[in-house]
Amino acid sequence: MIDHLAFVVADPEKTAVMLAKFGYRVTRRTPHHGGSVEVESDAQPGLILELCTKREQDSLGFNHVCMRIADQVAYDELKAQGMRFNKAPHLSVDSGRFITNHIDEDGIKWQVTF
Repeated sequence: MIDHLAFVVADPEKTAVMLAKFGYRVTRRTPHHGGSVEVESDAQPGLILELCTKREQDSLGFNHVCMRIADQVAYDELKAQGMRFNKAPHLSVDSGRFITNHIDEDGIKWQVTF
């Protein structure tokens, strides 16, 4: 079982604000890794996303994280909140779900599926 996933980002606080749009809340801030913010969702209790400050020896990110949302209405709400996506949600033949991608200010891909 995964305890937590650590992601190197330029600004952990800014990334935590973006993740709040998906239902994540800040559970802890630590000085670890130059300053980290831990977030968790009630939908997946116990799975912590640790947002770590980028240090000189670190590279940003990961390939992508896919965030599951309820439906098209939830997608429209994210867009109304100012979140931009690379294209409209489209049906993925591989997964049978609709997907699209949000690329944040660090150039990190946050995929959205429903």
